[in-house]
Amino acid sequence: MEKTKKRAISEKAAARASTAAPGGARGGGGEREAGAGLKHAKMAVCTRRLADLKPHPKNPRAYDSIAQAAKMMGVPRSVLQKLKRAGAPGFHGSRVYPGELRPHLEAAQKDKPPDAPLDRETLENRRLLAQCERIERDNLAAAGKVIALAPVLTAIAGIGEQLKGQLRAIYEEKLPPVIAGLSAEAIRIETRKANDRLCAKFFEGTGKIAKPNV
Repeated sequence: MEKTKKRAISEKAAARASTAAPGGARGGGGEREAGAGLKHAKMAVCTRRLADLKPHPKNPRAYDSIAQAAKMMGVPRSVLQKLKRAGAPGFHGSRVYPGELRPHLEAAQKDKPPDAPLDRETLENRRLLAQCERIERDNLAAAGKVIALAPVLTAIAGIGEQLKGQLRAIYEEKLPPVIAGLSAEAIRIETRKANDRLCAKFFEGTGKIAKPNV
């Protein structure tokens, strides 16, 4: 009788153990799945943050926050915050891209009637637009797509002075002895050669303006 009771107790214990084992396995698996899900969520957040930190391909200059953009562009933070709330382009996460914001500001200025009052918001948006345009010019200049006008004018003036000196040297000193006694056709050929040399010098000089690093 005692053996029968012990056997029954053992069978019940075995049954409970066999029943608990799958549940335990499921519990452990659930914890592992929950841990994997949390890890995946953290990785997704990190990926979004890294993507937000990458510079926009079309606008290499960007600001990391509205506060930084407002400080560097000389406008109140509230101006940028209002534009962002209104759905203006150029706001990606916490970053601000002036190159994307500029067309929106230009369109807003064109939509205003000529006799519209110049309130503070309008003036601040105009200032912001001017800063966006300046940044775009700086980016184009840094990429070598445009060059400043003042150095070009200075370089052209310098080339003009050089050519004037060469022109006088050719036609007042070098060419007269060469063409002395020649026919009209021969003189025309010699002067054409002299003109071609001067033009070549001019194009050489202007080519260096377009490629300042050469």
